[in-house]
Order: sequence, then C-alpha cells, then structure tokens
Amino acid sequence: MSERQSRRRGMGCLFGALIMSAGLGVLGLGLAGIVGGSAPGSVLREIESPRDDAKGRVAVVELSGVMLDGPNGMGRRGITRTALELLEVVRLDDEIKGVLLLLDTPGGSVTDADLIHRKVLALQAKNKKVVVLMGDVCASGGYYVAAAADEIWAQPTTITGSIGVIIQTLNVHGLMAKIGITDESIASGANKQLLSPTRPVSAGQRALMQGVVDELYE
Repeated sequence: MSERQSRRRGMGCLFGALIMSAGLGVLGLGLAGIVGGSAPGSVLREIESPRDDAKGRVAVVELSGVMLDGPNGMGRRGITRTALELLEVVRLDDEIKGVLLLLDTPGGSVTDADLIHRKVLALQAKNKKVVVLMGDVCASGGYYVAAAADEIWAQPTTITGSIGVIIQTLNVHGLMAKIGITDESIASGANKQLLSPTRPVSAGQRALMQGVVDELYE
C-alpha cells in the first residue's frame, strides 16, 4: 500500500467514525467541505459524496496557528476570529450533521481558547457531533478545545498535553547584583516552565525532554 493510499484509508476510517457518531449512516454524506476563508490557516475545499441519496453533510474545519485575536509575537494574525466565524457558520447550517475539526495549534490566550471551546459546545447543543483530529501540535489551549469534542484522534507523532496556567514576570529590582533579573514565575505544575529561558533546566526536566526527543526520533 502506497503512502497516499495509507493516508486515504486513515482519513476514510476517521470519516467513518464521524459518520457513525453523528448518526449519518442512514442520512449519508452530501458534501464534506473544508470551510475556510482568506485568513491564515484556513482552507476552502469540497469533496463530492459517492452517494446519490445523501442528505446530510459533514463540515471539515481546519484551524492552524496560535489562538489569539490579534497578531502573535511574529506578526502573524491569530486564528481565534476565523475559528469563531467558521464554527458559527457551521452551527447555523441545519444540513450539517457533524464536524471534523482539524487542529494544529500550540494554544494561546486562555480567553481565546475558552471562546473556541464554548463554540464547540454550541455545535453539540445543535445536535452536531464533533470529532477532533490533532495535527503536528495540539497543546495547552488546543487540548482544551479538543476536550469539548465527542471524540479526539491524534497522529502517532502529535505533540499534545502541556495543560496548565503560568503567570510569568521579570523582576529587575536587584539589577545591581548579577544583572538584577530574577524569575518570579508562578506555575500550576512542576513542568509548566519547561525550557524557560529564565530558569535552569533540572535533571528531571532534561530527562523528560530527552525522552520526548528519543521517542520522536524512534
């Protein structure tokens, strides 16, 4: 089996799971559309159904980027506004019975992640089943959004997790003593500050990251 055939088979299984979950076995699929617009990380595509009697539709929404309403630190606009607009279009379309949400995001603002999380719950309130397929990364707020879905799928190499909240600040009160910058971060977990440039890496954290690197390499 070629790589392309393997991917098609995997995506077919995923669509099958969504169809069964959404109760579309009887209705069938009309169109599986990747709903998008002009914003970064969005795609517009439609896939014809092989069934002539198809009545329902599955929307495929692809979101890739940081969950922010404004630009991120690299000058690229976040995905929040696009995400909310696309999911609202899906919510209002009564012909759409299920949603495949492709997520590739490291997270972002707590508020933005919560807004998208609630929008996924709003889809379920309209009896639309939601399946999330994680991409390269679905961490922090991305995982929080995924948790609102009926099912979560991940690739074997997907990096996910990193759940928690961190408040980080720099204190320059002791500037005259060793540059005067001290790390005053407050974290909800021992590894939330993993690889922070302002704190030393502990032996345990180094072993943890080495394990991740070794696993991905394998």
